[in-house]
Amino acid sequence: MPNKPETVFYGEIPVRTFAVNGKIKYAARDLCGILGYHAPHDMLNPFVKSKPEYIDAITRGGTQKLRVAERGDIEKVLDRCRHRNAPKLRAWLRRGTAQKRPARVRLRLMGGGMTNREEIVRALRLLFSEGDVFEVRILKAVSANYMRPHTESGYFDFEHIPQAADAIAKIRAFAGAYVTLNPVDPDLLARAFNRLGPAEQNATTADDDVVRRRWLPIDCDAVRKSNISSTDEEHKAALELADQIRNGLASVGWPQPVVLDSGNGAQLLYRIDLPAKDDGLVQNVIASIAAASTDKVHVDLTVFNPARIWRLPGTMNCKGDSIPSRPHRMANIVSMPDEVREVSRELLVAAAGYESREPVPTQTASSSGFVLDDWILRHGLNVNSPVPYNGGRKWVFKVCPFNPQHTNGSAVLIEEPSGAIGFRCHHNSCSGNDWRKLREMYEPGCYDKPKAVQPQPATVDISGLMKPKPVDLSDLEKKENSIETAGDPGKISEKLLHVPGLIDEITDFSMSCAPKPNRLLSFCGALSCLSLLVGRNVADTRNNRANIY
Repeated sequence: MPNKPETVFYGEIPVRTFAVNGKIKYAARDLCGILGYHAPHDMLNPFVKSKPEYIDAITRGGTQKLRVAERGDIEKVLDRCRHRNAPKLRAWLRRGTAQKRPARVRLRLMGGGMTNREEIVRALRLLFSEGDVFEVRILKAVSANYMRPHTESGYFDFEHIPQAADAIAKIRAFAGAYVTLNPVDPDLLARAFNRLGPAEQNATTADDDVVRRRWLPIDCDAVRKSNISSTDEEHKAALELADQIRNGLASVGWPQPVVLDSGNGAQLLYRIDLPAKDDGLVQNVIASIAAASTDKVHVDLTVFNPARIWRLPGTMNCKGDSIPSRPHRMANIVSMPDEVREVSRELLVAAAGYESREPVPTQTASSSGFVLDDWILRHGLNVNSPVPYNGGRKWVFKVCPFNPQHTNGSAVLIEEPSGAIGFRCHHNSCSGNDWRKLREMYEPGCYDKPKAVQPQPATVDISGLMKPKPVDLSDLEKKENSIETAGDPGKISEKLLHVPGLIDEITDFSMSCAPKPNRLLSFCGALSCLSLLVGRNVADTRNNRANIY
C-alpha cells in the first residue's frame, strides 16, 4: 500500500517523512539540496553500505518509487559531509522534526501563496494574441523533483495559457517568475512543449528568436541595496514616478498604457508594432524617458532588448528575506485601458528626439592584431564556451566581473563579424560598463599612450650661449615708447552677430537658457559648436578633416 508523506520543515525547505514499520524515514531527495548533492545516490552511497531502501510513496505525480533513509544513515553522511548546512541539519534532526509550519507558510512554499492563477491568466491573455508562443522562466526555483535552487523554463502557446499558470503554481518556491514580453519563434515549443523543466545551457530565448516587438517597457525601480525588497515608502515613490511619466506622455498624444505593480516598483507597458531589429528606436525612446529618473527612483535603461523577460503579474516578487520593513509583495495589474492602442512610429521617433539609428550599447574596439580567445585564456575569465551570435561569437559570464551578485548569465562578451569586441551586462547597475572598462580591469593602463622618447642631451658645446651679452635697458624703454597701441574698436554691430540658420538657432537657444544672457558670448559658442560639427563630418576625397580651431 502506498505510503502517505508527512511534511516537516527545515527552515523554509519542506522535507517529506514516512512512517515505515514503526520507524521514521526521510525522503533522501529532499535532503540532497540542503547538503548540496544532486541525487540521493550521490549523498548516501559513499557513506552508507546497507542496501538502498525504496518505498511506494504518494506524490503529486501519482504513486512513485522513492528512496528513503533512516536518521542513523543520515548521521553517517553528516559525519563526513563538509557542507555548511551539515551542523545545522544535525541539530535539526536531534531536536526532532515534529514541528510544522503554519498553514499560511506551508501553502506559500507549495506554490499556493506564491501565485494568483486568475491574475496570471489575465496578464498572459493581455500580453499575447492567438497564435503567439512565449517563454515562462522561473529563477531560483525549488521543485518537487529538483530541490536545489535552479532555473525552470518552458514554452507555451496562447491556447495553453491556463496550463502555464498551473505549471507555475506547482513550483514549491522561487525568487521570481518571468515571461518574454514579445512573441517568439513557434519552433521553440520543441524545447519544452507547454511545460516547465530545468533550463539547459543556452536553451532560453535569445534576441534572434523574437518574431516582433509587441511592447515598449518602462521600469521604475526604487533605489536601494541589491537583493532586498523595497520599503512601502520606496514602493510608493516608484508608483508616483510611473504616474508622472504616464501623464507626461499622454500630454503629447501617447495612448494610455498598461500599468503594473512589480512588487518593488512600477512598470508601464505601451503597445507597439515594430520589427525585432528596430535600429535602436526602442532603446533611444527608453533613454529619453529615463531623464525623468530621480534620486529615489531610477528608470531602467537596460530593458530594450527584444528577448527581455518581464516579471509576471500574479506571482510573488521574492528578493532576499521578507521582513516587516521590506516585505515580499505580489506583482499585479494596476490598471489597463478599455482599448489598448498602439503608439505610432511618429510618436516614438519624436520621443527619441531624432530619427532612429543603431545605438552602441557598449563600447567596442577593433580586434585587429588582437586574439580574443588568447586574452580570455591568459586572464582566466570565468566564461562558458563561445557560441555563434549574429554571425560572430558570444561568451556568457558565469558571474558578472563587475558585480558578483549578477549570476544569471546577464553579462556577455561579444565578438562581431567585423572583429569589433563589446561587453554588456543586462542589469541597470552595469549600464556604464563596456569592453574598454573590462579590459582595463584586467590590464591596467592598456589604453595609456606610450611615453614619448626623451631626446638625448646635446653634445655640442653651448657654453657661449650660457653667457649672453648684457642688454641696455634704456634701449628697450625707447622701443616700448615708440610702439603705437591699438585703440578700442568700440561696440560690435548687432548685425554681425546674426547669421541666419543654425548659428542663430544655437545663439537664441543659449540666450534663452543663460542666467545672464550675453549675445556676443552666445554667438561665439555657436561658432565653436558649428566648427566642431564641421570638423567631425566634413572631409575631402583623401579623408582629410577640417581643423576645428
